[in-house]
Amino acid sequence: MAERLSYDAHGKRRQTDWQPAGTLIVPLETPRGFTGHEHLDKLGLIHMNGRVYDPVLGRFLSADPIVQFPTNTQSFNRYSYVLNNPLSFTDPSGFGIIGAIKKVMRKFTKFLHKYGRVLMSVAAVATCGTGNPGCAVLVAAVTSGMWTASYGGSLTDVVTQAAISAGTALAFNKIGDFFGGLPATTAKGLQAVRFAAKTFAHGVVGGVSTALRGGKLGAGFLAGAFANLASTVIGNMPGGPIAQTVASAVAGGAGAKLGGGKFANGAITGAFSYLFNHAMHYASGDPKYHHYTYKTPICRASVECTKEIVFDGLRRYPAPGHDSRTLVEDGDVTAIAPAGVVGDAWHAVDPANYTVSNITLPNHMFHSGIVVRSVVQENGIVYVQTHGEGTGNWGGFNEAIGSAAMAKLDQDIRIYLHRKTYMARDRFPGY
Repeated sequence: MAERLSYDAHGKRRQTDWQPAGTLIVPLETPRGFTGHEHLDKLGLIHMNGRVYDPVLGRFLSADPIVQFPTNTQSFNRYSYVLNNPLSFTDPSGFGIIGAIKKVMRKFTKFLHKYGRVLMSVAAVATCGTGNPGCAVLVAAVTSGMWTASYGGSLTDVVTQAAISAGTALAFNKIGDFFGGLPATTAKGLQAVRFAAKTFAHGVVGGVSTALRGGKLGAGFLAGAFANLASTVIGNMPGGPIAQTVASAVAGGAGAKLGGGKFANGAITGAFSYLFNHAMHYASGDPKYHHYTYKTPICRASVECTKEIVFDGLRRYPAPGHDSRTLVEDGDVTAIAPAGVVGDAWHAVDPANYTVSNITLPNHMFHSGIVVRSVVQENGIVYVQTHGEGTGNWGGFNEAIGSAAMAKLDQDIRIYLHRKTYMARDRFPGY
């Protein structure tokens, strides 16, 4: 330790044994001290960025321009430090919470400026679905152009960025079309060659796209290549397309940094690589294929919480719209809520395996598809496990809302069991 410093509650310097300073204390290592602010020791003041502060008086030398909390009388003394409560709060900016909010907003704006196109790409695929690449490419182009315009770009800049985004998205998608359309093979050598060629193709698209945006060709190449290499792991990650896109963006950013480029540029390439290639070309071979899988803990296993008891709850809440006063039976049909809008689902009940399957009928907006809900027990916890998949339209939208709708049903099962068994709340993880 090079030096130890101490301050009273309002920031006045003191001895390290909490005794008064006695003489002027001037640190040897840094002029910064109380809450990280700069001390003007010869003047006995602290520069808190927005205003200058006197630690002896515990007051600023100028008034806060805003009364931040009109319902708190301490806020009307605009010279006071953190509402006269320095043991509970700090003031990083010299302007209280308003300054802190402005600082957060500046950081958020900077984040959006760097990664806004990644978020817009996710929105494009979520809006159009993984089975509609033409729509997704168009939305990506439009949103990229709008994003450029929002930051003061000229018409030429807007058109250029929209064209680059559309071209990049389309190129990544066509890579998936080409390699996905090759005849299947079990030869390990040929599989390796194809994967290497696909990785190289991703690198080329990433490099050209980055160069057109003003970045480094080599960094863009590594970003695209890294994103494809990571896809072998990312595709099995939990969290669905959003988490997987973020992971691909990180992989692309890491590749760009390794090549001497900007992380943000690589993140855009990585996100595009995953969204417009991998997310739209699942192993099923059907470009409209979409799926989600997750597991919800219901209760801790006990005589009051068994697979049979939880299965009873699952049969009351198998799908949105089912009347929970009755148990769903094999062959039942439910008008999925909201009735008359979504369509119908046919149920297959398998008590031996504690499973209820919901199969969309032709009038269902997500047809064809299936959601399999099962009760499983692992490590002393009883779960409801849900797996949904399909090849209908609106795939991206279904992925986004399907898991949310089923999670609401799982919460309803918890509430039902809590009321039925009177189990203590601590028997329900995450209740």
